[in-house]
Amino acid sequence: MLLSGAVPNDVETTRTYRETMTMPILTKRMRSTVATVALAVVCASCGWQSLTESAARQPEPVEKLGTEHFVAPTTVVPAAPIAQAPTPGASTAETALLTTTVPQPAVADGHSPTSTQAPRLTGNMIAHESMRSEWSGQIRFGDQDQPVTMWLGEHQQLIRGELTYTATGETRVLGGRRLGNGFFVHAFDSSGHVSTTLSVGSLVNGRMTNISGSHELAPLSQANFELIAVFNAPAVFDQTVTAGTFRYSFAPFTNAPCCGPSGALTITNVTADSLTVAIDAVTSAPASNIATIPPVTLALDGNIARFEERNDWLDCAFDLVIYHDLVFVDSVDGRVACGFGQNASVQGIYIG
Repeated sequence: MLLSGAVPNDVETTRTYRETMTMPILTKRMRSTVATVALAVVCASCGWQSLTESAARQPEPVEKLGTEHFVAPTTVVPAAPIAQAPTPGASTAETALLTTTVPQPAVADGHSPTSTQAPRLTGNMIAHESMRSEWSGQIRFGDQDQPVTMWLGEHQQLIRGELTYTATGETRVLGGRRLGNGFFVHAFDSSGHVSTTLSVGSLVNGRMTNISGSHELAPLSQANFELIAVFNAPAVFDQTVTAGTFRYSFAPFTNAPCCGPSGALTITNVTADSLTVAIDAVTSAPASNIATIPPVTLALDGNIARFEERNDWLDCAFDLVIYHDLVFVDSVDGRVACGFGQNASVQGIYIG
């Protein structure tokens, strides 16, 4: 911007300006110009001082006009899980959270869609191998709602987990098996008593549906669970084989006066390649039929031992899959002619 009275900045315009002016007028104008320039110098020095001082001061707040920048509310953006390496010395079950926060770039309109990605399970998966899935939800016994949390692991179609009643902090060990696209689990207390059984008819991409079950105190009328996270958990299925007694027991059937099915499995004389096992199981009252395997030494392959007997009237075979706190006993190829009492069997899940 030109100061008032200053000459134009263009060279040709300046020359024409000088040639068309008479001397008296030019002289008068020159005096005026000198005075104006002098005044401009003084003002410029004031302006320079003001600019120098303002550089040393913090800038005054600037009022922003127009629309405020909009930040979209936090949303969940599903993404593939990112596995983290276990931290040395950390506890086995909580070594690494596989669902992590990944910032997303702002979109063109300046909104931020970001922030936390959801945990992922695909298909009918309960958990990846050496991992565990964590769930929250509630179970309704009769007309009473019980908030719960639950974690689950799966190994070769066997299921291990824990169920915690959040209101009381009581924890139950879960043991179960895969059933097609779903699964079932028994909830054991420390004595091996099963108070609750849950059956999930279908599990698709981290959503459980068709949930049913039973509870010894009241009918299980409703249950729902939501996937929270997926963790590394290499020790969920600890294959250490140790001596001890493993048990299960159930409440009496509806209207039965006493005693549901029960069993006890004892492991002794454990070596690197063998163990001794004895099993006693009984059906519910009033029949109370018995299935018994007297102490017998079996070959041990890793954490699996097989009992097998075949003769003219027996064709009996079952595997014991042994973990540090659970033993799963299953028949082999439907060979269940073991000479037990009617409906009696050693099959089942035993907790140590």
